[in-house]
Amino acid sequence: MNELKRKIFSEKRELRGWMISLFALALFGALIEMTSVGQEWVIKLDRIFHDAVMKRLKGTPERNDLVLLGIDEASLHPNALDPTEIAQNPALSLMTENFPWDRRVWAMAIDKLAAAGAKGIILDFVFTSPTTPEADEALAAAIERHKNKVVLVSTFSFTGQQSNVTLSEPYDLFLGENYDTRVGYADFPLDAFDGMCRVARYSSSLG
Repeated sequence: MNELKRKIFSEKRELRGWMISLFALALFGALIEMTSVGQEWVIKLDRIFHDAVMKRLKGTPERNDLVLLGIDEASLHPNALDPTEIAQNPALSLMTENFPWDRRVWAMAIDKLAAAGAKGIILDFVFTSPTTPEADEALAAAIERHKNKVVLVSTFSFTGQQSNVTLSEPYDLFLGENYDTRVGYADFPLDAFDGMCRVARYSSSLG
């Protein structure tokens, strides 16, 4: 019983501390809001407080069924591998060329990932323009083979004023005959104050 009382008392004291901090922050903000320097500090303190709350809440549980395949220096310079291994592997052979790689690399990657049991394959590249017919057709064929798994991306580009928006979409060949290839929105808006990403948009439009 005493343990329960101590726990309740501790939680009340912690809540009281948070309320005092909020009141002090609001009062401080009201006092300095009238100056430009004050406004900058209000924004900074607001971001710090927001980040502290989000860290305390911890957010959603981490997913252990997602795998990120990134491009590192070893990927960009596979010449360090055994030349025989490179010669015997079509994808590695193409990766010895300059980046961006021949799109047949991505076609082979899609087939490999699908064969390994991947339920979804998201290519975080905007393939907006054609390259060579052979490479583009290979990628289009791989997307078609695994249409129920592959997701391509589109992006919104802001030029000049925020109202000038350009939508960059995948090259038509990769969207399929019926334009039924799945395409996701890949932009993450960054806070203009410090360049941090604190929000996510799940839908957007040009209207």
